[in-house]
Amino acid sequence: MLLTGAAMLLGLLQALGGLGVFILGMVIMVDGLHSGAGEGLQRLLARSTRSPLSGAITGAASTSILQSSSATTIAAVGFVSAGLLSFPQALGIIYGANLGTTVTGWLVVFLGFKLKLGTLLLPLIFLGAMLRIFARGRLSDLGYALAGFGLIFLGIGQMQLGMQDFGDVLTPDAFPDDSFTGRLQLIGLGVTITLITQSSSAGVATMLTLLYAGSVNFAQAAAVVIGMDLATSVKALIVTLGGRAEARRTGVSHLVFNLATVVIALLMLQPFIYAWEWVAGQNIEQSAEIALVAFHSAFNLAAVVVMLPFVHLFARFIEFLVPDRGETPTLRLDPLLLREPSVALHAALPQLQQQRDLVCEQLAILLRGERADRERLAELQHNLDHLHKFLDAMDLKPDQARLWHTLTAMMHGMDHLQRLHERCDEEPERGITACTMKLLRSPLKSLRWYLQADHVDPAVLEADYKRLEQQRTRIRQAVIADMVSGDLEVEEGTDQLEALRWLVRVSKHLSRIDTHLQDAMLQDGKLPSN
Repeated sequence: MLLTGAAMLLGLLQALGGLGVFILGMVIMVDGLHSGAGEGLQRLLARSTRSPLSGAITGAASTSILQSSSATTIAAVGFVSAGLLSFPQALGIIYGANLGTTVTGWLVVFLGFKLKLGTLLLPLIFLGAMLRIFARGRLSDLGYALAGFGLIFLGIGQMQLGMQDFGDVLTPDAFPDDSFTGRLQLIGLGVTITLITQSSSAGVATMLTLLYAGSVNFAQAAAVVIGMDLATSVKALIVTLGGRAEARRTGVSHLVFNLATVVIALLMLQPFIYAWEWVAGQNIEQSAEIALVAFHSAFNLAAVVVMLPFVHLFARFIEFLVPDRGETPTLRLDPLLLREPSVALHAALPQLQQQRDLVCEQLAILLRGERADRERLAELQHNLDHLHKFLDAMDLKPDQARLWHTLTAMMHGMDHLQRLHERCDEEPERGITACTMKLLRSPLKSLRWYLQADHVDPAVLEADYKRLEQQRTRIRQAVIADMVSGDLEVEEGTDQLEALRWLVRVSKHLSRIDTHLQDAMLQDGKLPSN
């Protein structure tokens, strides 16, 4: 029966509205999952990645839970930037992220199409909304995710209702035919749909709905889904283009890997149809929805299996395509990481520790009675300013307690590090003078030992600082007495008093830096070193 113009418009609006609800549900669910579990999963991702293979497994698991390949990809960039993972290990994560995105299709086809639980899942929206409003912390985030999950199936139901009367109007003949050229056109259509909707999951749900309505056949839907996979890497490439080398390499590697995946998928398509019909004993169109999600997972898994043994060669190829462009290795903080605050903090903390060590190298030179390297100090000031701006750009909320505490500790440490740098850069003569004073021999010895030792408890320096603070009045009185008696020239005595104040400040700043850094590391947790 032919539809009237009004009925067609109503059905189209209902289908588009359903797609919009689906996308909204995905966004809400991803936000809820990310807020509630993203931080812990990213930490697990770093701890569990020991090789490209383990990276692929954890990348797939993380993406399937978070339902966000971009979050997983940015985490990989951050861990490489911080030196916590090698580029080949990060490539494994990127490979696995592609596979993890296919989980959504399985949920949609079984809960929304086969079991038709859409209506039964609607109470989740109410439950999720109540938890979001009245609960706190992770329970509130869980409520947000539940509400999004319910909206997904509400959207699926609306798309099905909107498309159910289009069977006689929208048919497979309306799409490119099942030829090589036709499949390339359908791949282009899949790329376009995903770039418009900004969600490959929404695109897969749309193709499942069209399959269910008989508007496309399996081969056509499969080609469109291949294009949707490719489009996800186009988005990643655009996002990473302005970043540092690690980010650009990630974007390019994702695109090249997905281009290889397209080739593998096209080669697999016809054999997959034959195999499915042989195993199922029926035409693939009779179980097209399940076959589509199975094909989506199969060609992504095949790409991982094919590419994983060559990951080191692939990494060298990408490094050749995307050179460093002479970037300084002292600070490796890409603005892209700010999209994932927990990853940004993971990356920034070792950089802050590194800058602390470099400033302390210059301090140690002063405590030997020599002059610090002014060019090196100027370079360190540039790095400290860059790091300070990076930390200041982080967008955290007070309810993100652990991240908030970590960032607060790092900002305190950063402030004292800037002040310590000033003591080294603007008052170097104070350190040289301090080295000539017999009254400061003991605190100088303790401070030199602290700077040379590995993994000393900051409490040791804090005790030394307090001891020096207590001795400060006695030492000051002794210097002034020498000035009064004539044993010291007034100018020399004044310099010694300034040197005393300098050493007290230096001890205080270094003690505070290391105390705050220790606090930040305890909050951040232990991450693997490469």
